[in-house]
Amino acid sequence: MNSYALPPLYQMWMDRALGNPVYSEPRATCDECVMCTVPERPAFGDYRFNPNTKCCAYHPSLANFLVGAVLSDDDPGFAGAKDQFVRGALAAKVSPIGVNPTDFTKLFYKVKPFGKHERIRCPFYMHQMGGMCAIWKYRNGRCSTWFCKHDRGRAGFRFWNVLEEMLTFAEQKLATWCVEDLLIFRERSSDWREDIWGNWCYREADFFVACWEKVQPIAWEQVLTIGGSELQSLVVKTKTTFEQLTLPNILEGPQKSNFRSEDVGNGIIRIWSYSPYNPVDLPREIVDALDLFDGRPVETVVAQIENERGVRIDRALLNELADYQILVNR
Repeated sequence: MNSYALPPLYQMWMDRALGNPVYSEPRATCDECVMCTVPERPAFGDYRFNPNTKCCAYHPSLANFLVGAVLSDDDPGFAGAKDQFVRGALAAKVSPIGVNPTDFTKLFYKVKPFGKHERIRCPFYMHQMGGMCAIWKYRNGRCSTWFCKHDRGRAGFRFWNVLEEMLTFAEQKLATWCVEDLLIFRERSSDWREDIWGNWCYREADFFVACWEKVQPIAWEQVLTIGGSELQSLVVKTKTTFEQLTLPNILEGPQKSNFRSEDVGNGIIRIWSYSPYNPVDLPREIVDALDLFDGRPVETVVAQIENERGVRIDRALLNELADYQILVNR
């Protein structure tokens, strides 16, 4: 069964914006992280995450209204997650715009391999509960759209990136709108906290909750108005890539791309093309035949491969080779 990719508020907005639900990638499993398991045929080039971080070796930026959503949730079953969030936020950079990672965390993230280091594990990661996310219901656009596996390969990767760009832009615009509308008055002060928070100083939690109360009820059409022409352009871009997920990649005069590969035994070759996290295994005879794709019409090459090598490449396999950018148009 398909599950929704986005938290409830964003799901409602995107149903309106895109006209159809946005479902998760089925092979990107959070509860039992597929990136932490050893494949049946392991390869030297396999990339695996640290089981104590999974893909959460990352500190998300949370817009002020998302912070307010967490703080205002009074569900008794959410109490432990809220406590985890507050502890994590105390170690972050907090401002009227929201909660953001420290400069050290951002630098460490840039220079270290992703998904490996516990030192930059998300402060909202509930390790004691198997790596559950404390703020899952209110996670941001980036965390909602990052997947290690994509059923449509590069096309899926491209869609999630574009959707993340649009949601992140909307978050930033909404956070700024909240700050402007809630009228933070600042005066010069020797107290850094008063200098940042002005008349909301010592009422920061109330400010975040007020942001949530402003954003939570608004319709997507109002979000578009707040985001302006730039957000509208991003919506068009997102719709286009979303629609492409339902269409096959058209190969016209394809050729083999520059991918990385490794023999994993039993006549199977593992190929990493567009992503180090999402390889595909192919029979050796298929991989060997890829050299014949040299820009000629695809039907001509497929017929040659079947006649000369006895290897049949059907339409489904061609679609997979195109999705994973193993074959690309010349």
